[in-house]
Amino acid sequence: MITIGLTGGIGSGKSYVARQFAELDIPCYNCDIRSKIIMDTDYRIEESLRQRFGSGIYTDGCVNRKMLAEKIFSNEADLQWVNNLVHPIVYEDFEEWRKMRQADAVLIESAILVESGFYRFCDKIIVVEAPIGLRISRVMQRDGLTEEQVRQRISAQTTDEERRKFADFVIVNDEMNNIATQIDKVVSMLHNKQ
Repeated sequence: MITIGLTGGIGSGKSYVARQFAELDIPCYNCDIRSKIIMDTDYRIEESLRQRFGSGIYTDGCVNRKMLAEKIFSNEADLQWVNNLVHPIVYEDFEEWRKMRQADAVLIESAILVESGFYRFCDKIIVVEAPIGLRISRVMQRDGLTEEQVRQRISAQTTDEERRKFADFVIVNDEMNNIATQIDKVVSMLHNKQ
């Protein structure tokens, strides 16, 4: 079984691309979705977050995501601390998930595949890219954020240029290039290398 890492900046459309791979029967582990569930349910994370940020960081048994985002996207040390806390637990969860799959390949989708170090556990890496203006408008529309908030999140992630250094494949999701054609090409190349 090969592990394919799928990454791209916020608003690049990596989740859309992941869904296209899932339709080709390549199971996909979404780090963003799973990490939210884990942060709400893992006692180790809850205890550590409460100690660092106070009991108000949890509301009704769930992480107060707005409060946490305000803290970590304005303080590099807090962001790094949360990442160091959460990433190893998410990776444990991924490994358990992967062991239960019956497939030739699985996909791990993460906006911070490079920053988290998860890229080291991937056999191949796909980077999804889109123009910055398009990314900003997608996230503003999707998440109801201001342009400034989106730019703050983008600046907390690595750049497309840095991600490209790790890429085996780049998919351009700019609403002009055909995504299906690009995915078919990647899948074909993956099959030829197995």
